Amino acid sequence: MVKVASDISFARGGTKTVTTNSTNCVVRIQGLSSAGQGVARAEDGKVVFIEGALPDETCLIRRHYHKRTFDRGTLLEIVTPSPDRIEPRCPHYSECGGCQLQHLRYSEQLVFKHTRIREAFSRIAGFSDVPIRPVMPSPQWEYRNKLALTLEGTDKSSLMGMMKSASHETVEISDCLIASPAIRKVIRPLKQFQQKLTPFFEKIHIRLLGDSLVLVFDARRKLTNLDVAESAASKAAQGLGAQGFCINSLGSALDPPRIVSLHGPDSYRISYGNIYSHCGATSFLQVNPAIAARLYEAVDMIETSNRRLALDGYCGVGILTLMLAEKFESVIGLDSDRKAIRYAIQAAREQSVQNVSFYDEPLPRGLGKGQCDLASQSMVVLDPPRGGCDEETLHRITLSGTDTIAMISCHPATLARDLSRLDAFEIEEVLPFDMFPQTYHIESLVVLRRRNRST
Repeated sequence: MVKVASDISFARGGTKTVTTNSTNCVVRIQGLSSAGQGVARAEDGKVVFIEGALPDETCLIRRHYHKRTFDRGTLLEIVTPSPDRIEPRCPHYSECGGCQLQHLRYSEQLVFKHTRIREAFSRIAGFSDVPIRPVMPSPQWEYRNKLALTLEGTDKSSLMGMMKSASHETVEISDCLIASPAIRKVIRPLKQFQQKLTPFFEKIHIRLLGDSLVLVFDARRKLTNLDVAESAASKAAQGLGAQGFCINSLGSALDPPRIVSLHGPDSYRISYGNIYSHCGATSFLQVNPAIAARLYEAVDMIETSNRRLALDGYCGVGILTLMLAEKFESVIGLDSDRKAIRYAIQAAREQSVQNVSFYDEPLPRGLGKGQCDLASQSMVVLDPPRGGCDEETLHRITLSGTDTIAMISCHPATLARDLSRLDAFEIEEVLPFDMFPQTYHIESLVVLRRRNRST
């Protein structure tokens, strides 16, 4: 099976479809884009992106969705297949947008992700000789501790599934092979509740928090009958044996999401080795616990000439912060999520960790908190959202005396941009981790040292 679009149109913003001047042609695939699409150059010299095509394949495609600098193409036939092409395992793969690389041999997925980092560093930051280690492989299937299912339709006729690739349409699914076994187990049973849930909720997040199955229901913006919505959510949670559930109000575009109804424990325990913390139903956690543990171990093993102070700049519920507390004299965790900081403080208190302080302050404002004096040979850990760090944070860290930076990112382009702003530091090494097998996403840890540092 070849992953192809179900039609030749690409919906943009859910409102407009462009299919003008469609033409068929045969092309040679030269590489993969950063999103895992095949890249070819048509006879007229224009670049064409083709979903499902692999490097060195000869393909019959239909060109459409014309832009000034590129076209989109639909894969119609593979004339000469790549030796790295394999049969996708998932029956929903041809439509579902959750995975992009199931048709590519796993060893080559790792090569692609390594190349993606190197090319982003070269194109965006001008780095040509950065030492990048081979990508740390992951279990290829059943690794995710979270799955988001979209609800569409009415109480008479509804769909529950994943978003279709390059559109705002929902693909009905009955399984997800990259979700953990505990999550896969409840996808089919959840369908018996979908018609009752659809009028009230637009999305259901199935989460595995430690050993607890938790459901998070994203309410529709015009939800008016909370009692009836709670009843529908409660029946679904009980039917699946969930340990808790909550209803999340998305509010307006200017309003942050907030929990309007919580049932079950206030927090759940999550462990990494001999360290644990607590989290809430909506707390941010890495989706691949096995690789997250390897990532945290790599940060913890970074050699430092002085262990006086470490700063964890986006600490979340504090797992990595508590790990660093075992080897640094003092550790500070900062995060703008007040609930996450509360869980981190609770975990530190329960484990009698005396040398760590947590503050619910975002960077860069939090740099002035407590004993946060980034003097010589202190270490800073930065694990920002996909958008990366703001310039002021990087500027203040550069002006500080900090000696070592450990920067974690799931987005090579914003990572390269941020690294280019840290010209007082040099990259010691890049350690990629395959946090998201079968997709084009990649997690990276970059170790930076201040130039001309004293030894």
